[in-house]
Amino acid sequence: MLEPQLGTTGALSISTVTAGGEFDLDGYVVLLDGASSGRIDLSASLMLPGLEPSDRSVELADLAPNCSVTGSSHRNVPVAAGKITSVVFALTCTASPELGRVRIVFTSNDRSGTAWIYPMRGDGTELTMLAEGFGPSASPNGTKIAFARYGEYDPFGDWSEVDVHVMDANGADVERLTFGGNGSDAEWSPDGARIAFSAGTQIYLMNADGTELAPLSGAWHHYDPAWSPDGRRIALTAEDQSGEDLLPAIWITNADGTGLAPLTTLPSAGPVWSPDGSKIAFTGNDNGRRQLYVMNADGSGVVPLTTPMDARPGAWSPDGARIAFTGNQLGNSDLYLMDPDGTGIVRLTADPSYQGQPAFWPDGRAAAQRSR
Repeated sequence: MLEPQLGTTGALSISTVTAGGEFDLDGYVVLLDGASSGRIDLSASLMLPGLEPSDRSVELADLAPNCSVTGSSHRNVPVAAGKITSVVFALTCTASPELGRVRIVFTSNDRSGTAWIYPMRGDGTELTMLAEGFGPSASPNGTKIAFARYGEYDPFGDWSEVDVHVMDANGADVERLTFGGNGSDAEWSPDGARIAFSAGTQIYLMNADGTELAPLSGAWHHYDPAWSPDGRRIALTAEDQSGEDLLPAIWITNADGTGLAPLTTLPSAGPVWSPDGSKIAFTGNDNGRRQLYVMNADGSGVVPLTTPMDARPGAWSPDGARIAFTGNQLGNSDLYLMDPDGTGIVRLTADPSYQGQPAFWPDGRAAAQRSR
């Protein structure tokens, strides 16, 4: 944050540090002398420059019922000419007990921008760094994680390649499965025997040990493969490169590559199947309004789930009770859960760095039952 040129005025630096789980969706409101000075995210800073020297009242407001401030949410602080006065609010949000039974694996960037894979309970507990990489997918039996990882960094500033890897659930025994570069979007088949992934402009299938590699799709730009629960079909994102505009849409194909057909007409990406195979959630962009949608598996009955926000679905919980997604609120990318009808949105992370690409761990099958 650049320090303001104050002169004869002063400034307040308001900071928040939030711990716990089930975080406030839209952050907090900062009140200066009883009037709103804007919103601040859960672990962030807000500079208020150009203040006349005097004693000022600072308050943190619009807290969720499950969040509380350590000490007082109201502070009286002096503002001095030519100086920045810091005010720090430490908060704790108490997660609902059922969120402790939800387990997900996701991607988190550190301060240098390097992506790492973490598992975590929905209440913020059992957070563990497993390995460098991104786009994790847990095997159906929960013993393995498929993911993408960059290769060596060259001195000219380009990553040499990115390929699909697999590791044990505890992060041990990392094995590289592909060697062609650009391998990502890995997803296990429901029986755990095969992995679908995208590379270049195509989607490929291979055995779980990397053998019998074969292309699924044709010459279009295909990515985001998602197996149907019965393993017979694969939904995907396709960009038609025959025209000038590359507008992505959700398509579907049989697992042998036949029967490729479109499902959506609005720009859309990132399909996620419901456990019973009847629904597909995805990100849609309707006249600049990017949000989550759900539709029937045949493409009918498209319904928006969220208000406009930068959001992308990650996974449908194995019991069908929740959808995990990546959402961007107040400039931060975090993990969220919601009910399949778009209600009951819960924010799981509160970190200034990127948190995204959530996938449910198989032991979440009995989890995520909301209290009614």
